Amino acid sequence: MSIVRLTYSGNIYDAAPAGQQDFPLTTDSGDPIPYLSAAHIHVYSSIDNGATWTELARPSDWDFATTAGTTVRLTSGIAAGTWIRVQRLTPYQDLWTTFQEGSQLTAGQLNVGEEFSMYVDQELFDHIKVAGGIPDAPDDGEQYGRKNEAWSVIQIPPETIVSPTPPPNPTESQLWFDSTD
Repeated sequence: MSIVRLTYSGNIYDAAPAGQQDFPLTTDSGDPIPYLSAAHIHVYSSIDNGATWTELARPSDWDFATTAGTTVRLTSGIAAGTWIRVQRLTPYQDLWTTFQEGSQLTAGQLNVGEEFSMYVDQELFDHIKVAGGIPDAPDDGEQYGRKNEAWSVIQIPPETIVSPTPPPNPTESQLWFDSTD
C-alpha cells in the first residue's frame, strides 16, 4: 500500500524502529501540529502496512510525553514493522466559540475561532487528499469550472441575467439573479 502523506493534520510513522515509544506531533515535513484540545489528538497503529488502523486509547495506550503536548508517548514500545499514525481531528459538528451579545472580544478569543476554522479546513484538505483528491483542471489557458465529476470550460465573465423569473433554458455560462429580492 502506498502512503498518502497528510499535509497539515497528522503524520504516519512507517519506519520507526522496534521499541520506539515517542512520536513527535509533527507533520511529515516536520511542521508542528497545533490543536485546541488534547481530546482532538488521536493515535492509531497498523500491523499490516496501513491497510487497517486500530485507534489507541488515552491514557491506557498513550499519553503526551510532556505538559507541552508536542510528543505522543506510547505506554510500551512498538513491535518491528508497526506503523503509528498521529492525527488531529477537530470536531466540526459542534460550535467551538459562542459570542454573546455586546461582548468585548479580545484578539486571542477571535483567533481561537479562526484557528478552529483553519484546523477543520486543513483536516478536510488532508481527507480529500487521502481519498484521492480532486483532479487538477487542465492547464491550457482556459477557465474551467467543475460540475459533477468533470471539468468544463466556462465563459468568463458569464452572461448575467436579472429578472423575476429564471431563463427558460439556462446554459452553463449564465448567472441568474432574482430581481424581486
